[in-house]
Amino acid sequence: LAYNWVTKILEMPDSRLPKVCYQRLLDLNPKSENLNWISQLRKMLAQINAEALLDNLSANFWKNNKMRILSKYKIYLKHKDLIRYADTQSCQVAIPRSMYDSTPVYLQNCPQKLLLTKIQLRLANFFSCNLSINGNPLNLRPKEQCRFCHNLDTMTIWHFLLDCPRFATPRQLILKPDTKKSHSFNLTTILDDHLFSSSQRLYSYVQECSNIITHDKYCIL
Repeated sequence: LAYNWVTKILEMPDSRLPKVCYQRLLDLNPKSENLNWISQLRKMLAQINAEALLDNLSANFWKNNKMRILSKYKIYLKHKDLIRYADTQSCQVAIPRSMYDSTPVYLQNCPQKLLLTKIQLRLANFFSCNLSINGNPLNLRPKEQCRFCHNLDTMTIWHFLLDCPRFATPRQLILKPDTKKSHSFNLTTILDDHLFSSSQRLYSYVQECSNIITHDKYCIL
């Protein structure tokens, strides 16, 4: 948005007020960035070594370099996200990522309800994991003992997807984890499989677990 606005300003005659203000902001002390959006833009461009762009007052130059600049900034942000993700200690499942990963296919071809379930599980941290199935909340508390099986295991997504005996039937019928592989391998496979069928199975499993929990509540009542 800021890039497009600068381009439009540079296309204006020198007498136009936006261009007069733009020139004035360029001349102000860069330390006043809280009140100077040009200084903020310069700071952003400096992150990709492109701050010199602001010294060029040609609208055509800005237009011709738009995709190059935006592409560099996109790569910069992706790299920054990867560093933060690699350094985090709060994710329950740290799925390996690299700069060369493309947009996951499931983000493009899955219905929103399937996406929501997978994303909520992938974002689970060691403090909370809040799921929503057809508008019904399902809260997993990873620091507390599992309230569905009472096996003294904490309610992590690892336990929920692969261990909890209360959900053994839907696990065997729907998720079908490879019993010859480690839990870590199965968990990463379940959450990082980009196939539509995988997302559908994961959603169906969580939905069936939600139905079991609801049924148990009514039985208790």
